[in-house]
Amino acid sequence: MPGIRTFIALPTQSNAQQTIAGIQTELKATQAAVKWEPEDKFHITLVFLGNVEQSKIELLSTALANQFDNFHLVRLRMNPLGHFRICTTRVLYGLE
Repeated sequence: MPGIRTFIALPTQSNAQQTIAGIQTELKATQAAVKWEPEDKFHITLVFLGNVEQSKIELLSTALANQFDNFHLVRLRMNPLGHFRICTTRVLYGLE
């Protein structure tokens, strides 16, 4: 069984999504051959786990929920954009 492409990530607040969407709009004007993600998919990836068996996803989700039940807001600051490549995927980043 190939599994499901899985990562652990933090959601972004709406004001951060709007800021990122504004930057995305400027970048779209370059007409680069890029697949842009919608605002509701913006997130901060903490770790990429690779392909995880479906049967382990719920266990992982429950374990993480228990660990981070009392997790508080994290403040991050935008930096100049950078990028990296994973296989054929290019990822933009700009957080500190």
